[in-house]
Amino acid sequence: AADPLFTYVDTKLLFRRPTYRSFIALLDNYTAQTGVSESVTTHEKKENWAFINAIMQTGPMQFCHKYCCANKPGKVPSDVGEFKKLLNRIWFDLYYRERGGRPDS
Repeated sequence: AADPLFTYVDTKLLFRRPTYRSFIALLDNYTAQTGVSESVTTHEKKENWAFINAIMQTGPMQFCHKYCCANKPGKVPSDVGEFKKLLNRIWFDLYYRERGGRPDS
């Protein structure tokens, strides 16, 4: 696009919202380079769960959970706690980005 999406963002407002605050905390947890083994610290795991817990308090994610349960019964847990575990596994479990390498993403 020729123009920026935002001309100004008040970062003080961002940090007052739990969803934004917990998302921003995740941004320093990853190595962009492939083939470099990642290690996930206890602190980073807590940040992952803080983000999942924060977003599951929102209407859009509650709707997402209900929608997924209705459209993929048996594949998406109806229990909110189990759904959070599924999100954690999908979003935060490490996987291989290069053949023969170690989990790096």
